[in-house]
Amino acid sequence: MPRQDIPALRHAAWAGLVALPVYLAGTAPLVYWRDSAEFSMLGHNLDIGHPAGSPLFSLLSRALEFLPLGSIPFRATLVGVFSACLAVGLLAYLVHRVAERVGLTGIAAAIPAWVAVAAFAFAPAFYDWVVSPEVYAGQVLIMLAVIAVAMRLWERDEPPDRRWVFAAALLLGLGCGMHMGLILLAPGLTLLVVLPHRRLWNLRDIFLFIAFAAIGFTVFAYLPLRSATTPPFDHGNTEFFDAFLGHITGRTYSGIIHSYPWPRIAYNLRHLLGHFSHQLSWVGALLALIGLVAFLRQAPLMAVGLVLTVAGHLYLYVKDWYVAFGYIPLFALAAILAGFGAAALLSLDRRGGENRPRTLLYWTIVVAGMLFVQTHFVLTHHSRAENDRAHRHGRGLLDALPENALFVSYIDSQTYITTYMQSVERYREDVVHFHRALFHAQDELLARHPDLDLSDLNVDQPYGVQAWLLAHADRHAPFWDYGWEEGPYVQGDHLRPYGFVWRVLSPEAPTDWDQARLWNRHFAPVIRRPEDTPYDYTAIDVYSRRLSLMAKLDYERGDLDAAAEDLRTALAIRPDHGQFYGQLAVIESGRGNLEAAVRLAAQGVEEQPYLTQNWNYLATLALRADKPDVAGNAYQKSLALNRFQSEPAADYAALLMHSKEYAQAEHWARNALKGATTRKQTMRADAVLARALIGQGNCGAAVGILEKLVQDDPDDKSHAKLLAACRASGGTGGRP
Repeated sequence: MPRQDIPALRHAAWAGLVALPVYLAGTAPLVYWRDSAEFSMLGHNLDIGHPAGSPLFSLLSRALEFLPLGSIPFRATLVGVFSACLAVGLLAYLVHRVAERVGLTGIAAAIPAWVAVAAFAFAPAFYDWVVSPEVYAGQVLIMLAVIAVAMRLWERDEPPDRRWVFAAALLLGLGCGMHMGLILLAPGLTLLVVLPHRRLWNLRDIFLFIAFAAIGFTVFAYLPLRSATTPPFDHGNTEFFDAFLGHITGRTYSGIIHSYPWPRIAYNLRHLLGHFSHQLSWVGALLALIGLVAFLRQAPLMAVGLVLTVAGHLYLYVKDWYVAFGYIPLFALAAILAGFGAAALLSLDRRGGENRPRTLLYWTIVVAGMLFVQTHFVLTHHSRAENDRAHRHGRGLLDALPENALFVSYIDSQTYITTYMQSVERYREDVVHFHRALFHAQDELLARHPDLDLSDLNVDQPYGVQAWLLAHADRHAPFWDYGWEEGPYVQGDHLRPYGFVWRVLSPEAPTDWDQARLWNRHFAPVIRRPEDTPYDYTAIDVYSRRLSLMAKLDYERGDLDAAAEDLRTALAIRPDHGQFYGQLAVIESGRGNLEAAVRLAAQGVEEQPYLTQNWNYLATLALRADKPDVAGNAYQKSLALNRFQSEPAADYAALLMHSKEYAQAEHWARNALKGATTRKQTMRADAVLARALIGQGNCGAAVGILEKLVQDDPDDKSHAKLLAACRASGGTGGRP
């Protein structure tokens, strides 16, 4: 070990040891919400997680399960806790070495390292996902390890030690098995590694770099091998090559990853800038800004790699996530810059004498203050040590179900927790539970539940799932996790509220249970307002969402009073959720209170302007209230966030037709066609497109569309009339 590394390593060890008890003090003792519930069971059962599978986390979690410490979720959390301690230590090491490079020694070199640690180690977003089973700490650890390799190469003279280069490649490949987001950080991190030495810019070394990265990436071979054995939780059935490829590339998320809703990006970037002061403290954020300026001046080549690293991460997250946890790697990079900024300021004071000890004392007080404030804040507001709501929720969910019930889940907070309860704690295994996606993978469904009779299940038939559930209700009482329904699975009038889920019954079936008793017995103790947490599917959201879904069901049944009451209760739990205002606005519209409806929809937009659904609520209700200007503006905002929403695009095109803006109407009608996913949406878009073409005097282009519409919907006489008029005009141009 080089002698110059010893002081940096000493402070790195102390940083990790200081962080460890703070992390352990806030660690969740039991299963936590949503993805954390999934990660709690991945190692225990060697399951396959959601894309991209996180095989490295699963294997490490399995190894730590042999420790005789706490519950299974607690041991899974230790993957993040230990990774975070190593990451914090590595952060201290990196910044200490930076400080030494600018001429600082002793305490002066240690202060920037502790500035970086104080800024990042207890940043609320990072802390939140260290103290429950998650992968972000491991992702940051790999990122910092690659940066450490880059720094070592920058410090050494020619020729470079290629072993470090290939170690960085191996880490990048292996790190993707923790979090696939590293694949988008890889170009920038790779540039940081190879820029220092032009001797590495040759085909042989490039090939070896890729080869070592591929060796690390082989950890993903775990997914198809394990999937072939039908584990209890197998997301994606990755034993098939196409499914495996789609899983590791996140194909199901491609609409988010590769879309460019510029207003949403601008909104999220504004949030991102505000996050740095909240996450790193104002002192840390200011020092990071100073460090960025100094870094750009002193290491412009490395700045290119840094910019690419940031750009890669933003490409993945900025289009969808406004919450802080999505930017954890960026906070780690900013913490390095904060340390660099502190080092730059300290390096200005080279006078020695009486002022030097006083300056170091001031900096020590600043670091101690940052550590105290950050630690106190996370332990007070973000500790999960006493939080067992998710566990009680899962128990209550299953306790409310009768023996041998069949529970079809949909919402992550229900699916993951129920699966954890059954597969890890072996609780209520008599309940047949699976995600509704398995209706479309019946071989997999039968492999898990061979006693089910699927011979009369027709998923492609509208409400075929509902017919199958009712046909077998005598053996397995069916229960449905009612979400925002995306397909014709069940009808609202076949669902009755039952605790936290809904029972599937025929419309004439009597109510044979006490809804209030179930709610109060199993869920009322859990609904006490929990602490704020950074993720949508926390207790606040789970319980307010349940009420909003109840309101949706009541609205479909025509019980507007009950629906309004449910939504008011949901808003009392979560008053900042704009979509609830939009739902309440629809109910007020149903009562004939159009002005009140528009005001509520506008409030929903104000609370959550990045959600297309809120703008769509406002547009629809403004049209009903005869406010076309408000509706047009709302449609523009919604379609700017996602231009391929079929129904809003078609509605906006129809609105443009009224003001005779036929060319714009044609544009949005074509967008509606591109976004159409159902026959009804396609026909609606075609109808508007045909009228827009006719309005522009292009009757000939409209004939083929109208012929198709007449064939698909012969009962709609308006299409036939337009077609006849177009043919009468010659069918080659002009208006009918």
